[in-house]
Amino acid sequence: MKIKIALVQSNKIQDSVNDTLLKGLEYCKRAKKWGQI
Repeated sequence: MKIKIALVQSNKIQDSVNDTLLKGLEYCKRAKKWGQI
């Protein structure tokens, strides 16, 4: 059971990392559009 819990937790971490990366990409696109980068 502990292995299953660990897998679920690592999946949640991966999801939050992916979410952060997506937000970062969106931010970069907007910044370029506004000429900040």
